[in-house]
Amino acid sequence: GALHALCRRGGMRFLHRTMVVAAFFVAVLPSVVQGDEKPECFSEEIRRNVSLQLGGCTAGGRHAMRRTLAPGSYRCRAFAGDVLNVAAKAEGGACGQQCKGGERLAMPTEGGEELVQPTCVKCPANHFSVGGGQLIREWGAVGSGNEEPTAPHAGRPGWGASGDMATSALPPQFETVCYGFNDTTYQETGSMNDAWQRGLACTPWAPSPDGTFLSSGASRDAHKVRSELRARLRFVTKGKLWFSYRVDSDGNPAAISSCPWLQGDTAIPGEWECLDGTRGDAWTCNEHGGRGKCPANFPEMCAQPSVCAGGLAFCCSIDCAGYGGQRLCPATGGLQVLLCRDTRLRSCQPQPLLPLVSRTRYYVSSQLQWRWVEIDMPEGWSEIRFNYMRDGAVLGEDQAFIGEVGWSGSKLADEACHPCPEGKQSVAGSDRCSHCERDTVWDRSTGGCRECNSNEYALPGFEQCVPRPVCTREDYVAKYEECNGNSQKRLKYFQWLEPKICQNQGISLPSSTRVECEPCREGLFRPDSSGSCQECEAGKFSQGKLNEKCKTCPAGKEALRRERLFQWDEWPEGMTTGCVGQCGSHGWRLRTYMIDSGFHHIAPAQSWLQMAVNLTAQAVVSFSYDLLCDAAVASFNFSVNGIDLPLEHQCARIPSMVPKSAHKSFSVSLPVGLQTLKWSYYKLSNNPGRHPMDEEEGDTGPQTAPNEHTDMARVWAITVINSEQGGASSCTPCPPGTFSDSPTSRCKPCEAGSSSPVTVGAGGVSSRWGARACEPC
Repeated sequence: GALHALCRRGGMRFLHRTMVVAAFFVAVLPSVVQGDEKPECFSEEIRRNVSLQLGGCTAGGRHAMRRTLAPGSYRCRAFAGDVLNVAAKAEGGACGQQCKGGERLAMPTEGGEELVQPTCVKCPANHFSVGGGQLIREWGAVGSGNEEPTAPHAGRPGWGASGDMATSALPPQFETVCYGFNDTTYQETGSMNDAWQRGLACTPWAPSPDGTFLSSGASRDAHKVRSELRARLRFVTKGKLWFSYRVDSDGNPAAISSCPWLQGDTAIPGEWECLDGTRGDAWTCNEHGGRGKCPANFPEMCAQPSVCAGGLAFCCSIDCAGYGGQRLCPATGGLQVLLCRDTRLRSCQPQPLLPLVSRTRYYVSSQLQWRWVEIDMPEGWSEIRFNYMRDGAVLGEDQAFIGEVGWSGSKLADEACHPCPEGKQSVAGSDRCSHCERDTVWDRSTGGCRECNSNEYALPGFEQCVPRPVCTREDYVAKYEECNGNSQKRLKYFQWLEPKICQNQGISLPSSTRVECEPCREGLFRPDSSGSCQECEAGKFSQGKLNEKCKTCPAGKEALRRERLFQWDEWPEGMTTGCVGQCGSHGWRLRTYMIDSGFHHIAPAQSWLQMAVNLTAQAVVSFSYDLLCDAAVASFNFSVNGIDLPLEHQCARIPSMVPKSAHKSFSVSLPVGLQTLKWSYYKLSNNPGRHPMDEEEGDTGPQTAPNEHTDMARVWAITVINSEQGGASSCTPCPPGTFSDSPTSRCKPCEAGSSSPVTVGAGGVSSRWGARACEPC
């Protein structure tokens, strides 16, 4: 029905009417004022509570529209002679009206100035729109934006069974399932389809406790696992899909590079690529080591072995559901994202997750920092699959994580702008919100960010401004330019540690000066023509003395490579760092004579340092460290290949500065091959003397200023013996069973022969240390 407030002409009296109104649809309102025709009026009270929504397209190619009035009690007021008529339009603007991100579609009669037709207008400050789509920032509840239609799923199984999760935990466009591999079934039947069993020793994707990300589930008990997260979306125009992700599964790039079938197809229909690089037809790879990549028209390599090409090859297909699913990569785990389309036939294409220069851009096993990816989406229905796959034991947490997910193009325009969540802001016309900038914090009273006072500071994510401490010598670090090979001098200068938050009261950076060049580390030397240190050649050594040249080891000895890091002017090759969470610094920091885990982190946060080493023989890794931290708010751990190794010394209840004589040491023996070393400093609480459990129970107390000098871990030196990197510091006699007849970094084993009661190699013998040759058995 219609809502009327009728006012008689010729008088000055008002008609007052109080009504209780439910949401309803009402009659037709002209959209254009013609001639002297007066538009029908609204009271401001009603206008504020009326919303217009676009419906589907009519046969005339225009949007059907509806107007709803929010439930509530209203007092309607109008002057005599005016007619108040709350109405709905039968048709809105043309269906082709499209608004970009940061805009919304404004309806006629909206706002004070009448609009002739629907118009794109900018979102105001501290609001955003994605441009006809949706943004999901919190998992466990549908994110900002209108809900999209979900695609029909024929025979969609009920959720809640093993391996599934309730749909209420995910937005309606998403579903998840996991599969574990039953080796016994495969041995009995030979069918990988039968061996992949839903929910076997695995859990599917699930939200984190705070709802800020999804994880691929717990699956360490499964030898092989596939955890799939699927999003079914319909795009009315070409659009975009973006998401953030990280993976902590496997730091072994050599293993991943041996599986080219997970790194895209050949990009040419009908052309296969073999493991040795040869290209040809479907049968070519039978003589060239097997299939490495599939052709563009059959892009997926399937897991069931010995089926195609005369029963000698893995099959390539557009859908591997009938051939044991997608082929995995042995001894690795990782994330792959597929874009699947149903055109004439179903086809899935992997999407790049890393830059073009990366060899493993389609299948990523180690990406410890959050990374953004954007995908072009075609018009029509598409399915995005986030697949975490593992075959065998892996390193790291054995999980992938998906953070924010958003898309545009599923609608032509957003009808509303959405407010930024608390603690974030935006300028007018924004398609996303961001944290308050450095030295500003969120002000609930104004709904925006306010600046801190000059004697206060705040890092992104801080809830309140914190007093600035006075600068000390701990707040800056010495830096050195490269040594001048002719003068044997280098420039020494100083820099403030970032982020600099202290006040310069009575202290400033020391002046630059030229100083003598530092001796090279053991195993390195400085050529006359270069100021930089270089590794000694294989079979040579140096002891780290100034201007020392490399010396040659004689026959019967070996120059074992050893990498010893104790000068921290720059990050060595193979070492990376970062921080996950609300971090005050971008991971660990160089401090000239040591490195530290950074400071001003807000719980929960993890500052990590990772080092990849390739060991040429049984090796020993050792490091010296100290901890300036409170066990109530922080912890420190060290892991090798994702396995935590217990450290004897941990954060103390009462932190204090630790003298150099009190540095602690740790060492571990490791086997040959690639190893991933990782040091992690965890910020568990923001309140010294309070345990994280107190915060979980809701008793958080006020945020306190972290003390950068008593809230960190420090590593002073790292030594790796028998590493592929580094140089030798001495000559060592060859052990029994080995020999060297020329300068070498590793003595060679004796050749095969008969056994002997004396020490033997693989068969030949040497009965003493330092043999230059092996004696026949």
